[in-house]
Amino acid sequence: MEICFYRAECGDAASLRYVDNDGKIYNVLIDSGYERTYRDILSSKVEDIQTRNEQIDLWVISHIHSDHIGGVINYIAAINKGLQPDLVAQWLYNPPRPDARRLLTKQTSTAASIGQGDNLTKYLNGINKYPDREYTSEMPAVTVGSLTLTLLSPGRLQLENLHTKYKLPNTPLEKIENEIVSEAKGVKKRDHHIKVDDFDLLKWKQDDNVDNGSSISFISQYNGSNILWLADAHPNVVAQSLKDLGYSITNPLSCTHVKVAHHGSSGNNSDELYSLIKCHSYIFSVNGDNKDRLPNKESLVRILKRPNRDIRVKYTFYFTYDDSILRSIFSVDTDSVFEKLNFEVQYGSGNFLAFSI
Repeated sequence: MEICFYRAECGDAASLRYVDNDGKIYNVLIDSGYERTYRDILSSKVEDIQTRNEQIDLWVISHIHSDHIGGVINYIAAINKGLQPDLVAQWLYNPPRPDARRLLTKQTSTAASIGQGDNLTKYLNGINKYPDREYTSEMPAVTVGSLTLTLLSPGRLQLENLHTKYKLPNTPLEKIENEIVSEAKGVKKRDHHIKVDDFDLLKWKQDDNVDNGSSISFISQYNGSNILWLADAHPNVVAQSLKDLGYSITNPLSCTHVKVAHHGSSGNNSDELYSLIKCHSYIFSVNGDNKDRLPNKESLVRILKRPNRDIRVKYTFYFTYDDSILRSIFSVDTDSVFEKLNFEVQYGSGNFLAFSI
């Protein structure tokens, strides 16, 4: 399996390409960044899949924020203009409206005025691929060839909250991540000036954004190896799902990689969550220069100091970008912090980070 995390600014876009037991090649895409992410990067990925006479066997869209869904909206626009074929066999997506099919009537918004989530909803209905179920942590695992996806969020409550927020007719979708600011969204200024040992990790407040809470997060398993995809999910929901699956502090989920939640936002990464995970490789899909000042250093410190960490195991933080802001996160601590907490940081040098399993 090859795993790629694409440069999507402060957004998510990733892909899996793997060989099934019968030799068939599978392609799974996970989120799509902004609309410009498709134009600049993902369009080439789709063209490569087409050239190889393969398909996109599954495209997961975790939630409706534009840094996750935007790229696929540009792909749909290219399909509608006849510039690209529709290569997607299956979608894993939760429409935000409880009465989404009303979008198909002329009495509601037109395609020119509705949000990105509504656009995807209408497109899927038009090609007879409207979801026939709601994707929650309560449903059985999803299989795509020899790949298994075990959903950890949203729970039923988080999806109901999303439907309540966006009940038709007059509630616009929240297009831009953190457009509606709440106290729980946390830090709006960088915390890189705080030394590792000066963070008060006993204080923590969870993100309360409804859209983030509706994120589809999951464990992907291929040939016995797990990857944890956290999207922008609420950590208490993910932690409870892991516990329900039998994981605990003494029996943590073993992963080859963790895609860190919400680009390293402090409100989406908790001690409880990381105490249930055994992993030494953490991926941050983020650039340094973004309006939300992510990643929060506090999140990195929580991972490094998680309650049951074996300090003898070296951790690696991977960033999809390489810039002066990201390289300055631990400057105040001096280089001694890397040895003290036994970790290193790697930075992306091209359009994507690639890993092989």
